[in-house]
Amino acid sequence: MRLAARVSKRLGIDRHVTFSGALLWPYLYPYPQWPEGLVEEGFDELARRWTPILNDFDAHGVDICYEIHPCEDLHDGHSWEYFLEKVGNHSRANLMYDPSHFVLQALDYLAFIDHYHERIKTFHVKESPAPIATRPRTSHGSRRLRSDGGAVQTGAAALPGKARRFGQVHRAGFRLVRHDARA
Repeated sequence: MRLAARVSKRLGIDRHVTFSGALLWPYLYPYPQWPEGLVEEGFDELARRWTPILNDFDAHGVDICYEIHPCEDLHDGHSWEYFLEKVGNHSRANLMYDPSHFVLQALDYLAFIDHYHERIKTFHVKESPAPIATRPRTSHGSRRLRSDGGAVQTGAAALPGKARRFGQVHRAGFRLVRHDARA
């Protein structure tokens, strides 16, 4: 990853997309019970591993954009906020937004933009079903990460709705590229 910071700078790329890793994912289902402090210890370890990398990227003027994804430790808004807290709100820790990964977790991808638009630096947008949950979180996880969850509606989410939401939060520099698979 540290080499990627140097390479990105040399190529003139100021944003790098990655996954957080999945140290804790096998333990996020609440049964059987995990040892007290496991989640905190796991996020401490994530911070220990990622902080030096974030510092290297900062030295090269490159943002790291974590993809919020099922099966990764950063899989919803709560896990993202906890990670951000553990890395001291590092300015180079940002988000790659891909709402298609939110569907199985019943995350509201429009509310996610509202909550985290200042940290969303890259995105991959495509059609996806619309979730019902109004907060950007899942229905499982540690006591700190747990929430109500929600169910998934059927039907297609309006791709223009996502583009409009980015426009509402004034994210200049984003482009909407539409590929019609039927063509």
